[in-house]
Amino acid sequence: MGYISESDVQEYILQLKSINSKLGLTEFEIYLLHQIGTKEFISTYKLYSDLKSTEYSVAYKNIHKRIKKFYSQNLIEKIEKKDIRHGSIYYKLTSFGLVYILFIFPPSLNLDIITDKKNYILEIVKHYKNDSFCKLFISSFWDMKNLQLVNDTEISANIIDYIRLCANEIRLIVDIDDTDYLYYERKVYNATRRINETLEALAIKIMKDSSKSIKSKNNDINKSDIYLLIKDKKFCQFLNQVKRQFDNDYDIFINYEKKFLN
Repeated sequence: MGYISESDVQEYILQLKSINSKLGLTEFEIYLLHQIGTKEFISTYKLYSDLKSTEYSVAYKNIHKRIKKFYSQNLIEKIEKKDIRHGSIYYKLTSFGLVYILFIFPPSLNLDIITDKKNYILEIVKHYKNDSFCKLFISSFWDMKNLQLVNDTEISANIIDYIRLCANEIRLIVDIDDTDYLYYERKVYNATRRINETLEALAIKIMKDSSKSIKSKNNDINKSDIYLLIKDKKFCQFLNQVKRQFDNDYDIFINYEKKFLN
């Protein structure tokens, strides 16, 4: 997999164009969305039961009201799984619901520790590994199991920044009027550029850290978090693409220097 293309980003955004991202959700509603996102699927009653022992415990009718709201806003969708005994309907996040909660966190989650935040985000992503967002921006470059095993604080922070940047860039473009084609096209271009730059910076950092570990006699790279990533074939393919892009840019620079600066 090489760099993410504008056409890939545009194709994904087109799936979400009917959605209004100006949702005006309360902290409680954001928390509920996160509770849905941490499960593969969930019913209204199960969500109500899970909240009973928390500070967000409310009457069933209030949960049901929010579920109807989320459904009308295309944040959640029904799935083909029914409880035969109780007739419960099960829900999961839509792709836009996933994008929304990956960027917007309620303060009550208390995810101040970087590795906790990384593991929390990846736990959500694990449930939605077949979603278009995850396929395009995450699993194209990494095996999810390898990401979950990384405990290095700095790399974990970089992974979080990358995933949340992708979610925010998509979220900000969804409401743009695509009839103003030049403006819309420029926004997609800039979003794609920022995503690729962040991904490239993460790849370069991992490459540099792995080089330091190999050079150091005191470090066994085979036991390090970095080894989990550099042995990942998909990520190595992207690293090769980064190298080719650097070599190409370097050649352009050298040729310019020879022509105009000598």
